[in-house]
Amino acid sequence: MDLSQFSKSELLALKKDIDLAIKSYDERKRKEAMEAVESVAREHGFLLTDLTGKKKASVKVPPKYVDPNDASHTWTGRGRKPRWVSEFEGAGGKLEDIAI
Repeated sequence: MDLSQFSKSELLALKKDIDLAIKSYDERKRKEAMEAVESVAREHGFLLTDLTGKKKASVKVPPKYVDPNDASHTWTGRGRKPRWVSEFEGAGGKLEDIAI
């Protein structure tokens, strides 16, 4: 492929497409490798976590509630209530009022 015929904007667009294609390729290959390793572990009667001692990466839960006084404070609704939620409810507020 003769790249000298392309303009700079065309080359940048091509670079972006190539970077996305490489990332997609790496993700597919990683997934295939992980499935192969898990399959081999199952064939031997184990879970992959049994052999590595590591849990699978946890999924980050998006926040469900936001502090009306400071938007940088959020809460997923799981676990112990943050102080700002307890204070909001103590002042008569309802969780529905601060839902995202």
